[in-house]
Amino acid sequence: MVGVRGAINEVNYKGNFVPYIPTHTLAAMVDYRFDLKNCVAQSFSIGFNGFAQGKTQWNAANSYAQKLYANVGAHANVDFKVATLSFWARNIANTKI
Repeated sequence: MVGVRGAINEVNYKGNFVPYIPTHTLAAMVDYRFDLKNCVAQSFSIGFNGFAQGKTQWNAANSYAQKLYANVGAHANVDFKVATLSFWARNIANTKI
């Protein structure tokens, strides 16, 4: 790196993490379906989903980072023969970044 008055300053990033890439990511979803008989709808299902991303560095020097972030949600579906009606809720735990 060229510094003040053309002096060359060596910068060592050895051991640092690549910026803008989370250290880990995780996602999961679970659903349960209820089959309906003698009804306009064929089935009704409910489910929960969640995701998380690990610590993320925001610069090459690793001096600014975001901690682990996780979010959970829920959903419900009503399945008709010709269409599916879906309701989704995200961030039901009101997680702040």
